[in-house]
Amino acid sequence: MDIVSKINGDTLSDTEFNQIPTELEALITSSGQTVSAAILNQISIAVAKYSANNFYIDSGTANAYLLSLASSMTNPVSATVGYFVGMTIRFRAGNANSGASTVNVNSAGVKNLKQADGTTDLAAGDIPTTQDSVFRYNGTAFCLSSKVGYQLKSLQTFTSTGTWAKPSGINAVLVKLVGGGGGGGGSANGTNATNGGTGGTTSFGAQCSATGGTGGNAGTNTGGGGALTGGIGSGGTLNLKGGGAGSGTAYASNVGVGGVGGSSFFGGAGFGAVAGSAGEAAGANSGSGGGGGGAPAINGAGGGGGGSAGGYSEKFITSLNASETVTIGAAGTAGSAGTSGYAGGVGGSGLVIVYEYA
Repeated sequence: MDIVSKINGDTLSDTEFNQIPTELEALITSSGQTVSAAILNQISIAVAKYSANNFYIDSGTANAYLLSLASSMTNPVSATVGYFVGMTIRFRAGNANSGASTVNVNSAGVKNLKQADGTTDLAAGDIPTTQDSVFRYNGTAFCLSSKVGYQLKSLQTFTSTGTWAKPSGINAVLVKLVGGGGGGGGSANGTNATNGGTGGTTSFGAQCSATGGTGGNAGTNTGGGGALTGGIGSGGTLNLKGGGAGSGTAYASNVGVGGVGGSSFFGGAGFGAVAGSAGEAAGANSGSGGGGGGAPAINGAGGGGGGSAGGYSEKFITSLNASETVTIGAAGTAGSAGTSGYAGGVGGSGLVIVYEYA
């Protein structure tokens, strides 16, 4: 039927006139309704159903998706009726993609699947198996128009060095890690106390890492300096420097104290010791610094400086390897006591937390 000519005044032939109710009846019945004279909105219902008729079943392979309409309604495209601009497809993939991908809808032809800009290839995991994918045709390719947000499924916490293995169905991870904290410095009535040790580096493969904090300085009759340089995070989308530590003090009235340890992103720093006691250790796997040793109970003796905290790094990763080596930074060792003095506190070892998303 030439609709343009009819608008211009031509008369409908009998065949053309009879085609109209036939097609309207087909529209109603193909939408799952039974034609009824008592229901006056059946055409509207059918049109509404067709407008939402964009969910497809995938029977293809990873990176080459083969789609057929999920409902019994008429498919808008076929080998003889091609794609149209604005056509939307929504499907649950049988296989996640590993890179550039194509689609063939109801044998209408193979078309590329692209990012929302219409030119960039898909990245691995852009088509998950756990959520629907939605694409819109731009006349050349199907463009990603809706990417459902990731859902947290599980997490793994590493308090010691080991290997992270990607669980089945996981498409992204958020990694949070902290380097080892520095140890607190020891105290002495004069000499022989030692500085606290530097904490070790924590890493998640080559993706991100954080260095350990420096140890606190040993206390003398003037008190030990704090560790001002905390560790540094690197490689992540968020990188923080570990907190610096307090200095030990010396007083003439036997109350010299050790410096407090620097605090990491996770807290848990060791307190500086009061006169006559060893520095407090930082919390295990906190990445914070240990406290400095308290001053000897001798007028003028100084407390040790606290250790600084390890650096912090955080990264959201969508291009996942099958596994990653997880290295936990060692705690900085405690500075030893000198003459008549007290040891500093051990720093906190590092930590890695992996949040896993589908």
